[in-house]
Amino acid sequence: MVTPVNPPPLDRTSPPQGTQAWRQRSATLPEGVRVRVLRAVYGDPRAAAELVPRLTDRQATGVDPLPTEPAELAPVRLRERRAEIQALPDNTRLLLLLAAADQYPVPTDAFLRAVVAARLDTRCLDAAEAAGLAHAGAGGVAFRDPWTRIAAYETGTPADRREIHRLLARVLRGAGETPSRSWHRGAGALGPSGRLAAELGAAAGRAADAGRLSVARALAERAAALCPDPGEQGRLVARAAAYAWRSGDGDRARRLAATAPDDELSGVLALRAGNATEAFDALLT
Repeated sequence: MVTPVNPPPLDRTSPPQGTQAWRQRSATLPEGVRVRVLRAVYGDPRAAAELVPRLTDRQATGVDPLPTEPAELAPVRLRERRAEIQALPDNTRLLLLLAAADQYPVPTDAFLRAVVAARLDTRCLDAAEAAGLAHAGAGGVAFRDPWTRIAAYETGTPADRREIHRLLARVLRGAGETPSRSWHRGAGALGPSGRLAAELGAAAGRAADAGRLSVARALAERAAALCPDPGEQGRLVARAAAYAWRSGDGDRARRLAATAPDDELSGVLALRAGNATEAFDALLT
C-alpha cells in the first residue's frame, strides 16, 4: 500500500522571468509555431524559452518539424531534474523509475500492482516528497512536472529499466490490458524479435481502433525498433507516422515519415509533402 504524503510544494524553479523570456523570444514566431513549441515542452514557458534559440530557421518558420526528444527540447531543464533525481537514495530512485515507466508513453495504471508483486517498500518515496520531486497517494505517484518524470526514467540503468518493464508486464493480466502488456514486453526486450514486433503491431491496431492514437503510435514505433525484417520495419514506421499525425502530433509524424524508406509506402512521401489526406489513404489501407 502506498504511504500517503503531503503534495510537494509548487515548483519554484520557473520564476516569472521564464515566462517573460518566452514571450520575448517567441515574439517573431508564427502563431502556429508558438503553439507547437508550447505543446512540445508540456506548456513549460522556461523550457519553451530554452528551445526557441535552438530552432533552425526552417523550424522557426514552420517548414521543418520541431524536435521531439526531451534532450533536444530542453537539455538544461532536463539536466537540472536529473541531478535532483540522482541525489536521491537508490531505493527511492527505483520506485520513481517504476512510476515513470508505468505512466509514459503508454499509461498502464499498474504501479500499485507492481509494488505489491515485488514487495517494494513505498516509504522510500518519502525522500522524493521531501525533495519536492513527487508525492504518493492512493492512485500512485504524481511527479512535480513532466521533466521530473522523464529524468526519473532516463537516470535508471538499461538493466533496471528492462527489469521494471518486465515486472509491469507480469502484473498486467486484466481484460483489455493486452496493449499495455505488449508495450512493457517490448520495452523489456534485449534486442530484435519478430514475435514481439508482431505482437506490438497487433496491439497498435487494437489501440488505434479504440481511439488511443498516441498509444498506437508508441506501440507501432516500438514494434519497428524490434522488427528484424527491413520491409516490415518500414511499414511499421509508416503506421506510427500515420497514428502520430491522426493524434495531432504533426512534428513527430513528419520525423517518423522521414525515417521510412522511400519505396515502402507512397503515403510516406505524401506525408512528407504535407498532403495529409493522400497520406492517410495510403498509410492506413
